[in-house]
Amino acid sequence: TAFIACPESAADDAYRAALTGPGAYHTTLTSLISGRSARTLANRFTGLTATVGDLRPPDYPIAYDAGKALHAVAKAKGEHGFGAQWAGQSAPLARAMPAAELVQALRAEWESCRGRQ
Repeated sequence: TAFIACPESAADDAYRAALTGPGAYHTTLTSLISGRSARTLANRFTGLTATVGDLRPPDYPIAYDAGKALHAVAKAKGEHGFGAQWAGQSAPLARAMPAAELVQALRAEWESCRGRQ
């Protein structure tokens, strides 16, 4: 998750905006997007979980391919709430900076913590 906000990431603007918005504090586990349980930002796609009840999505990669197709069609119509916006519980801590700088910052933070033990 830490690298999604980096300019080198392939994440689109909607994903980046969601990662830095209030939704970043509301990640959820879902298997609906890919057929496998994973943590993601809550969005319109994950909201469909309530409508499918006990139905399970097809296995990976069938569900994921269908989800990508849904996202592409929705995005073409200006709707960005159906993307697979994978994110861990610490999503709000993501920082927008070049990946090399982020690696240096993470290393410095790790070394700082290590020195406190």
